[in-house]
Amino acid sequence: GSVPLQGFLDFATDSLFVFPTLEFARALSQGPNGTNVYLYLFDHMPEPQQPEITGTGHGMEVIYEFDFLVKDSEDGLKDLFRTPLTQFAKTGNPTNPLRLNQTWPLYEPRNEYFLRLSLTPNVSQHLYEKRVVLWTEFVSKKSDSPCDSGRDWWRF
Repeated sequence: GSVPLQGFLDFATDSLFVFPTLEFARALSQGPNGTNVYLYLFDHMPEPQQPEITGTGHGMEVIYEFDFLVKDSEDGLKDLFRTPLTQFAKTGNPTNPLRLNQTWPLYEPRNEYFLRLSLTPNVSQHLYEKRVVLWTEFVSKKSDSPCDSGRDWWRF
C-alpha cells in the first residue's frame, strides 16, 4: 500500500528538524555556561492550504519575517514573530515586549516549554511529545553507537 502523505511528512519533519532541535535545545540548556534557550514552533499555514496536509513547512515563517505576501488578517502574526526575534537579538530575551498576556518561558528539559506562534499564540509543553518518544525511546536505542542520538535511524 501507499504511505499516507501526512505520515511521511511527519516522519521527515521529526527526523530532520524536531528531534535534532530538541536534542540541541536540551544539550544547550544543560550546558556548563547556563545558556538561555527559547524554543518556538511556527504553527500557521497560510492559504492556500492543501486540506490533506497539516502543519507548517520548514522556513514558512520567513514570509512573515520579511513581509512577503502577508495578508492583512495576518499582520498580528507578522508583528508577533518579528518583535520577539528583534528583542532576542538585542537583549537575549524574547519576552519583552511581546504583545501577549504571558511571557515566553525558557526551554528546559524538565518542562520543555515552547511558544506556539500562530494567529492564537500560546505557551505549550513537550513539542510533539508522542512522536518524539519514538525517537528518544525506540530509535535511539536501536543505534549501536552510545554517542548517536538516533539521527542514523536508517541503521536499525
